[in-house]
Amino acid sequence: MDTVETKLGHLRNTLSSMDNLAVAFSGGIDSSLILRVASDLPEIRVMALMAVSELVSQHESSEAERIAESLEVPFRKVSVQVMENDAFVENSKERCYLCKRMIFERLLEAAREENLDILVDGTNLDDLGEDRPGLRALEELGVRSPLAEIRISKTDVREMARRLNMENVERPENTCLATRIPRGQMITLEKLQRIDDAESFLRSLGVQQLRVRDHEDLARIEVLPDQFEIILNNANAIAIRFRELGFRFITLDLEGFRSGSLG
Repeated sequence: MDTVETKLGHLRNTLSSMDNLAVAFSGGIDSSLILRVASDLPEIRVMALMAVSELVSQHESSEAERIAESLEVPFRKVSVQVMENDAFVENSKERCYLCKRMIFERLLEAAREENLDILVDGTNLDDLGEDRPGLRALEELGVRSPLAEIRISKTDVREMARRLNMENVERPENTCLATRIPRGQMITLEKLQRIDDAESFLRSLGVQQLRVRDHEDLARIEVLPDQFEIILNNANAIAIRFRELGFRFITLDLEGFRSGSLG
């Protein structure tokens, strides 16, 4: 079985063959690991490109920029007008594919503008076994996924990040705000904004891993069971704030936080 150092060596060797490298950066641990390892290789030029749109919370955007700056890697925000795509707004089963296609087309344009030859993303081995329509868009556009290519799993990523003393190794995973809206319900700017505002409010209370699912009049709060107490102790304040945002009913999901609960 390969050791952590062996796997880091494989990743270094893979990235060292990419002279001018753009990393599709989200601030998550997968793309952060790639950025960190690439930044330590003096023979290559690397830049972090972050797609920003109404689907990305202000918290995520700020954190990503801060992490890139801490790694002393050039960072650029790339605006993507996802909400201008009517098919995406309809929120069909093709939503993720359409979104990824638009995002990575724009990131490839930005990479060319920066004279960067190769665009990579943080897809890892475990992602390949999940139902992720967006992966089809990456394949169609020729975006490379070095972690998946050399069979590095999420567990491997975290072990490697710990070895490199990376600060965000335990940072909760996040997804775009559109994943909080059930399939078939129209995605609107108003919904995205109130989801972002609602999650920001809960974060201000000390909640970490969370989702606010938007079911029209009803907000369904998902947090880890050990953080139920925070929600219950602040129930009145949460109800007041959420009603200000337009929700009539505010619920705590007793099954707790789980990715993909809307399918």
